[in-house]
Amino acid sequence: MLIHFHHAYHLSFNHGSADNDEDITVPGYDPNLNVMGITTDGFIVQVDGIPYKAGVRVPLFVSVASGQYVLRAYYLRWFPKDIHIWCKDNFLKDSVDLRKGNYNFTVDKADTNQWGMKRFVISVGPK
Repeated sequence: MLIHFHHAYHLSFNHGSADNDEDITVPGYDPNLNVMGITTDGFIVQVDGIPYKAGVRVPLFVSVASGQYVLRAYYLRWFPKDIHIWCKDNFLKDSVDLRKGNYNFTVDKADTNQWGMKRFVISVGPK
C-alpha cells in the first residue's frame, strides 16, 4: 500500500483526474494478503492520497491469512528525516516508529480483533 502526501489532497475518497490519481482502488485483489488504507468516508484504497499535517492518521485495513507479518516504511522520497511514522497496534496496545524499525505482528484469522478495519493506524508527525 502506498500513502502519498500532498497539500491539495483530501481525507475523503477522491479518485482525482487522469493526471493525478489521489486515491486508487484495485479490483480483484487477493482478500487473504492485503494491507490497505481507509479514507475518512470508509473507502478501502491501495493508494491513499493524504493532505499532510502533523498528527494526521491513516487507518489501515488488514485482510490476511493467519500467520506472521511485517509492516515497514520504505521509499520515503522527500520525507523529512525529523518526521516520525508511528504504527499503532490497537489490538496489542503497542506502537513503533517505522522510521527506526519494522513492526512484526501475528494474525490469527479466527480472532476478528486481529484483522479488519480497527487494528492498525499510521500517524505521522514530529513527535
